[in-house]
Amino acid sequence: MTVRWPLILMCLVLLSGCAKAAGETARLRVPQLVGMELGVAQKETQELGLVLFPSGLTAGSRCRTDAVCRIYTMSPAAGARVAWGSRVKVKFLTTTETAFYHRNPTMPKLTGRSSFYAAALLDPVIGLVYVSADPEPRLRAGVDRVMTQVPEPGAPLAVGERIKLTIRYNRGDQQDRFCARRWWC
Repeated sequence: MTVRWPLILMCLVLLSGCAKAAGETARLRVPQLVGMELGVAQKETQELGLVLFPSGLTAGSRCRTDAVCRIYTMSPAAGARVAWGSRVKVKFLTTTETAFYHRNPTMPKLTGRSSFYAAALLDPVIGLVYVSADPEPRLRAGVDRVMTQVPEPGAPLAVGERIKLTIRYNRGDQQDRFCARRWWC
């Protein structure tokens, strides 16, 4: 019997060391995903044992299967060490949003323009546009104009930056018809 005790003790020591090693979480390095296509990033993070949590530029942004969506920001940062199964939050731009920012590195001049012009120009990022509208009886009936804008015309336009427009309008006597055609009304 005494011969078996050292063998049993050795097994217990070895097993407790294995349990400790198994209880420690392996730390994974988060890969660089910025600039990568969303589908490729999804595959890469899954292979590493991480969970990709994508969201678009706006609440309405969706990455269609036929579109190329590219990641523009991520959290945690590339190179950070995280546990297996951790979430990696990314924000992506759709093809039309990317094209908008390439065409408009600075804020275009919208003051003095109609809301139709502003809506057509800002359509890819319309979810980032906030509008305040007030009546202006000095305008011709049925007309509206952008009176102020933030950011100012010519200011650098950062991806995801909120755009604020103040619109003045004169509905005239055809209120229903006027509002039926305006996205901000």
